[in-house]
Parts: sequence; C-alpha cells; structure tokens
Amino acid sequence: MNRCLPLVAVALSCTLCLPGLAQVNRRWSAVCDSKGRLHAVECRQADGTVVHRIWDGKQWAAPTVAWTGFIPFSPTLAVDAQGNAHIVWGIHNSFGHVYSKDGQWVVGAQG
Repeated sequence: MNRCLPLVAVALSCTLCLPGLAQVNRRWSAVCDSKGRLHAVECRQADGTVVHRIWDGKQWAAPTVAWTGFIPFSPTLAVDAQGNAHIVWGIHNSFGHVYSKDGQWVVGAQG
C-alpha cells in the first residue's frame, strides 16, 4: 500500500509517496541525507520493532531492524554529517534512542 503525504521543507512543498511504508498500525518518519538519499524509519507496533530503510531514488535497500522491544511509537529520525542515522521514539512513558555506526545499530540514551 502506498501512502502519500505533504512534505514541507524550506520553500518546498510537494507530495511524497513512500511505497511499502505507512501501513496499518505503523508509524514512520523520513529525512534526506547529504547524498540525497531518503532515510525512513517505521515503528511497527504489532511486533515491537523499529525498522530503518534507505531509498536511493530507485529502490529501497533491505530493511534493518534497529531495535526490538516494548511497543514503540512516534519515531523521529535525523542523519548527521557523517551519514549516521539517529532514531528516537516513545515507549510507554519513556523513550528509546539508537544510532548507526559502521553499519551497526548502537543503543544510545534511554529514558
């Protein structure tokens, strides 16, 4: 199922379609890196996973599970100057944080 949503950035407004994302019972966030690749993160509430994917303009890279645990929600995604993804999400009355480093997911601050 494809979902389209308005994407607003500085002086930019368009419709962004993310094939394969935003299905029922999932929450997601997306951001572009300095190479123009789209990073997307999904919180899959059904199985308690946080999944990261990259769109290169033609296809999605294989998804990676960044975290598994208690029902994640409301993800926020950022990519730093080195191209590492940082994901923060809510967990009940707390939060989780992971970041990518050398192709691996590292657990960051937890609250």
